[in-house]
Amino acid sequence: MVLLGLVALFVLSAFVAGGLSGGLSALGLVVLAVGAWALLRGKVAGLGIASRRAAAGVAAAGFVVTGIGGSLAPAADAEAAPEQVAASPSTAAPTTPRATTAAPTTTAAPTTTAPALPPAPVMSMTCPGAGSGSTPVFGQQIVATAPYQVTIDYGDGEVYTNDDQNLGAIFTHRYPSAGTFVVRAVLTDVAGQTVTADCSYTWTAPVPVPAPAPAPAVPSSGSGSGAGGDGAAPYYKNCDAVRAAGAAPIYPGDPGWQSKFDRDNDGVGCE
Repeated sequence: MVLLGLVALFVLSAFVAGGLSGGLSALGLVVLAVGAWALLRGKVAGLGIASRRAAAGVAAAGFVVTGIGGSLAPAADAEAAPEQVAASPSTAAPTTPRATTAAPTTTAAPTTTAPALPPAPVMSMTCPGAGSGSTPVFGQQIVATAPYQVTIDYGDGEVYTNDDQNLGAIFTHRYPSAGTFVVRAVLTDVAGQTVTADCSYTWTAPVPVPAPAPAPAVPSSGSGSGAGGDGAAPYYKNCDAVRAAGAAPIYPGDPGWQSKFDRDNDGVGCE
């Protein structure tokens, strides 16, 4: 009776500690042990096992019960899993702040430096006063880091670009006709910085001086193309005659002057 009480206490403790799975496993082990003991002895009359066949049946039953108890163990583990999942956020939380604090150190200084620019360029330009010159020279003052280039619009439809080694070619121009022109220059230095200057130039073509009435032609034995004689104003048929008479170049008001000698209207004939 004492042995049966101990066995019952063992099985009950297994149920309390291990739940259904632990209790069935303990009960199966007890039944399996009884069956094995009965097989060894041939029978156990006190437990109602009268033959080896019955003992084998008891042992088999104990094995089955033990297996059922073991199969129930994963279900018990599954019930415990939510508790572990619920606990996991508290352990993972401390890792996030360390990731955010490290980020600023990777994007600090590399992009802050920039190449220093040279001083900004300075340019001024002056146009000659109104006059009769068709080829003005424009005054200029430039302070800029070389090499630089200047693009100039002369105001008559012509635009020209050259570098700082050819400023004389940039700031002079020949106008084909008279008029008022806005001249604008744009300077670009070595760093791409620009500055603009402009001025206005007026070219007034000279008014032709009426030629004196030609003196009557005096027959002579010469070529007929030179100057007249007898103190009368000379008459020149063309520039060849002017040059042959040694009167070239000829100007308005000179004896023998004719406007046809000044084809470019610059006040000088037979240049």
